[in-house]
Order: sequence, then C-alpha cells, then structure tokens
Amino acid sequence: NEALAAIRAASMPETFDYRTFQQPAGATDEQGPVLISAPNVDIPVPAFQVADAALPFISLLDGLRVIGQAMNTFIIAETRHGLVVVDQHVAHERILYEYLCGIKGSTAIEKQALLVPQTLHLDRRSAVLLRERLHEVIDVGFDLEPFGGESYVVRAVPAAIKNKDALKILRDLIDELVEASVARRLVPTREQIWITSSCKMAVKAGDSLSIAEMEKLLVDLATTENPYLCPHGRPITITLGKDALFRMFKRT
Repeated sequence: NEALAAIRAASMPETFDYRTFQQPAGATDEQGPVLISAPNVDIPVPAFQVADAALPFISLLDGLRVIGQAMNTFIIAETRHGLVVVDQHVAHERILYEYLCGIKGSTAIEKQALLVPQTLHLDRRSAVLLRERLHEVIDVGFDLEPFGGESYVVRAVPAAIKNKDALKILRDLIDELVEASVARRLVPTREQIWITSSCKMAVKAGDSLSIAEMEKLLVDLATTENPYLCPHGRPITITLGKDALFRMFKRT
C-alpha cells in the first residue's frame, strides 16, 4: 500500500517521499508535543501497473489527473469517466478504518515515539472508560499506561497524526467514546473505537494538501473495500460523467 503508482510519472521525480506531514528531526510542533521524526523513506516510482486484485476499484484511477483542491476540503480530479470530486476527510477516514480493523491484513499500526513523554489527565468517568478499553486504544497506535489516579503517561502516538496535537486527538477520542457510552448506556465496542479513531486521525476539511498527497490519498482509496462510503455512511466520491457534463453545456 505504500508504493505510489506513477500516475504523474512524466512530471514527478524518480523517487517519491510517500510520508505526508513530515517534520525535521527534533522539531517542535507548535500544536502539540515534541516528536522524534522517523527518517524519510524514498519509494521508487514504478510504471503504473498494479494487479486488479490489489486495486478492486482501479476504475477510480483510470486516466487519473488531479486538478487541485477546492475550499481545502474537496479533491478535484479528472478520469476517463468524467470529473471526480472526493471529500478528503471521509476518504482518509475510510482508508484508516480499514487499516485499524485489519481489512488490510495484520500489519501493525505505525507509531511515532514522543521525544518527551506526555501526561494525560482525565476526569473519573473518562479514566474508567480508558481503563476498560486500554488495549483497544493501544491497538490503534497510542502507547500509554496508567500513571496514578486518573492520569496516563503517553509515550508514542500513531504516525498518521505525528504533526498534529496528538494529546488533543486522544482526549477528543476518549470524550466522544464517553458521550456515546452515556447515551447508549453501553461500553464502546471495538468497532466504535475503530470508527471514532479513524475519524479523529484523518485529515480534516480545511487542511491544505499537495498534489502528491492528493494522488496518494486517491491511490489508497482505490485499494479499499468501499471507496464510496465512510464508516459513518457518508458519501466519499461523486463522479460527474462525461456525457452528463457535455449535456449540461449542450455539447454533443
């Protein structure tokens, strides 16, 4: 999944740094804790020839050309089938969800160690829920352990959010699970943790993405089992077919 197909081979360098949101080693993230950055990994860009089995929705990439980003929320692209609009947040949410729940295999979630461990202080209700679902939270990429009372020490976070405020994302995740458990009077299931985690970790509406990041997102989306709906059931992709588009402008 890390190998990016050379959709734009003619204009891209011979190697492509597939990791998004990279920051220099030892840099301070203004929005969160200091992180130890993993080294960049350059992946050779091969000719775009991937077996259909690896890309069940390869038609999404048929003649793909990313045009740009609208409102820092929607990816606008062209394929041989027409004009494609993709909601970047729910697309990334679908990709992350399928990794977290194991659809992509038993590959371990990549973690990013914190340069300085951070302490997470919770209220009693949140601390109880986290204690009951600690292993599931660890499984989605957070390395944390009890630190006395209602506090936990966080030593690593999912690599996907390493340049964001990781502790805020973790706290938001726990808060949403608490609210759901109160509303339903049930302890959150593993499935709920996967869905909520993928939503919290995904790129957001308003995040600016480069052309390479948008292409990588669309290639990853084409490998999912359902690139049309996010885990919450929201639409991901809308395609305006060539024939329909031509008819709108009274072209034949």
